[in-house]
Amino acid sequence: HSLMKELNKQGCELSIENFRVLTENHIVHWEMVKQGVGIGIMVEQVGDAESNVVRVLPDLEPYNGGLWLVAHRELRTNRRVRAVFDFLVDALAE
Repeated sequence: HSLMKELNKQGCELSIENFRVLTENHIVHWEMVKQGVGIGIMVEQVGDAESNVVRVLPDLEPYNGGLWLVAHRELRTNRRVRAVFDFLVDALAE
């Protein structure tokens, strides 16, 4: 679990037992956080705009995990889809 490893590098002492509820779906993850199921990770702008959540561990360095941008296979054959994809790649790289 890459998140657990990263948090442990920053001084946390976590094991898989600390993660009682897991999901691979980011939307489900964020909804569970908003409902008070547990602690989660969110982009600062989104998290700070959500009135139902508060920051925890404010002294902890931000988690800088990877960002994946994926598209349907039409990306290779549709110029409009490719143009949007390329725009997003450039905008997110900043």
